[in-house]
Amino acid sequence: MEDLSLAALKALILANQMLTAGLASLLVTVLIVRHYWNEVSYFLLRVRHGFPLIGTVARLARKPASVDTDGWINHEVTLSKPYHSQFKKYLKGKNAYSASLDYLAKAGEAGRSARPAWVMALVFVLVLIEAMGFAYVIAGWINLDASTNDRHLLSAGIAIVLAIISAFLAEAAGHALHHNSLVARARHWWQSEEPSKRSRTLKANQAIILENSFADSDKPDYEQLLARVKDVNADVSRKFAWLITCGVFVVIMAVAAFLVRSATLDSIESEMVNSMRAESSAQVNSAGSPFDLPAESQAINDEADNATIDDKMQAIRKASLTTYVMLSVIYIAIQAISMWLASRYFFAGTHSATAWKDTHEYSTSEEFLDAMDHKRSAIADHADDKLRRLQNLLLGRNHTDSAVLTALEGKNTARRNFLAYAQHKGDKVEPLELKTTAAVEAAPAPAAPVVQPIAEPVVEAVAKVEIKASDFHDVTALPEESLAAASRALNVSEAQLRDIREQQQALKAIGLFPAKKEGMLS
Repeated sequence: MEDLSLAALKALILANQMLTAGLASLLVTVLIVRHYWNEVSYFLLRVRHGFPLIGTVARLARKPASVDTDGWINHEVTLSKPYHSQFKKYLKGKNAYSASLDYLAKAGEAGRSARPAWVMALVFVLVLIEAMGFAYVIAGWINLDASTNDRHLLSAGIAIVLAIISAFLAEAAGHALHHNSLVARARHWWQSEEPSKRSRTLKANQAIILENSFADSDKPDYEQLLARVKDVNADVSRKFAWLITCGVFVVIMAVAAFLVRSATLDSIESEMVNSMRAESSAQVNSAGSPFDLPAESQAINDEADNATIDDKMQAIRKASLTTYVMLSVIYIAIQAISMWLASRYFFAGTHSATAWKDTHEYSTSEEFLDAMDHKRSAIADHADDKLRRLQNLLLGRNHTDSAVLTALEGKNTARRNFLAYAQHKGDKVEPLELKTTAAVEAAPAPAAPVVQPIAEPVVEAVAKVEIKASDFHDVTALPEESLAAASRALNVSEAQLRDIREQQQALKAIGLFPAKKEGMLS
């Protein structure tokens, strides 16, 4: 079989059903995992920690333990660290939602969205169509010494590689298109401003982080835009490298495909003409007949047959060349569509993708903060579950270190939960208040240089006040998912409220709580 027809492709797929199904399943799995990587990685973390015998909790419980100066067992700290890194992802300040919206607006990307699943499916289909088109072109020119099956596999592999290269270049060119549109917008704003007000030259200012989006509200709009767009060069000019590369590649592939198809057509035409003429000659040279034409008449008849064959081949050639041109145009159109999709669903802002993730699911700031509270509470519950398992396993071991034995006593382990770790042991920093005004008075210089850690947005801390559990509201029936909201309503931290609840439950178990009738927390 000289070409890769649909029937041959179908036969190839059916002959390798397990391989085809495996590759398709792998591709779908990779796409799903990539889209939900945060959830998948956190799920794998929990599985790795809780797996029997060889999980992190089981392995730590078998190792020698020690106690640090804060009374924490070293294994507890080791176990809490990865949960704390996940926990910090959802430590958002009260202005984080509005800051994200402000960032998107100033970056010129308000209203844009990440690439949805249907677009990914469409791109995948377009890549397959391109691969089939390439396979038709190169199938007839693969090594003729190879077997038919090997030639089909080789042509399919080369076609898929070419399709992937085309898709990659279209993606890069689409990103460049959107980037250039933002740079052109900034240049237009700069040129439209009065010469007395605008800067002498247009340049990209220091990048603005997401949490400080309000800090440059007094700046011109073109400076706000350029401070958020990534990869802006020194001249603030548009970039054409990827666009030119993609354009050259597409033109080369379209022209090459047409030329290869034309050469193939020439070969087919020669075979068809020879076959037709041989058939006509065989009919003439068949057994002698009393009705045979004279030589002169036969020559005229042969000339008419040749003219008919030439007319037929000319019609076939015109139709084939028109089809080949259409196929090349379709390939160029597919590349143009892929480029447009890449431009439409791409964020050129440094933190625009993060800002979109933080806002697109929520209509108000309150919704956003409640969702962050819920996610933090879920992580804290998962971490506390692993901590309790670890502490129970450590209790079952014989320890020679008295400090470890003391740390494993009930009254001491009760205070070492994950929220206590996040508050006292984690790399907690002061909350960062977002700047909402343009002018900020400069603070007086310190007497001595002070090294400050890089600030991260965290939930506004609630001052910890010693509260007697027996005198507090009855929160023993408070569900875990309401803990964050109740802590804000009662003006106490989540860690305090959780500790109070545990104390009240312990007192109630021995009949010492409540001492008098109290209203239940609604």
